[in-house]
Amino acid sequence: MGKPVPSRKNTPASPPPEGETVFGSRNEPGLFALVAAAMLASATAAQAAPPDNAVGTRGEGADACPSGVYCLYQWTDFNEKQQEHPRNLWHADGNWQNLNEVPENAVSANDKIRSVVNHTDHDVFVWQDYRGRGNCVVIPPGSRHADLNDYDMAAVASSVTVNPPDIHSCTR
Repeated sequence: MGKPVPSRKNTPASPPPEGETVFGSRNEPGLFALVAAAMLASATAAQAAPPDNAVGTRGEGADACPSGVYCLYQWTDFNEKQQEHPRNLWHADGNWQNLNEVPENAVSANDKIRSVVNHTDHDVFVWQDYRGRGNCVVIPPGSRHADLNDYDMAAVASSVTVNPPDIHSCTR
């Protein structure tokens, strides 16, 4: 019989080479986790906020959408045929990575959008998932869509972007 091999579990970790620090190891057990958590919190906060000029209000009709912004309507036909209240309307001109994040005193727009007006000079992309992911529909400049059911996107939108990195999954 040969010599017993020591268990790795009981063998102390080798120190890193001189002048080198190993993060997330026994040498720096909490530093890696702390740095990762801080980066994630910072990135999440930056991406979750609504655009600076985002507004949550009530209204009906495509004409209720101001010039220079896109408008997201809670109901089909730009809230005009819906008799239920409230008839929520949200508008902005920048990326809205998380429709749960809304301006103060506004209700969440997440999974509530059924029609869209684009009064901007650029394409607007309405995405099924947060941060411009999943299926999406493109709303060209100056156009409107009265019923996102036509694209299987009614009441499922979770983000809106104006400059998406990848538009291959979008339909017009």
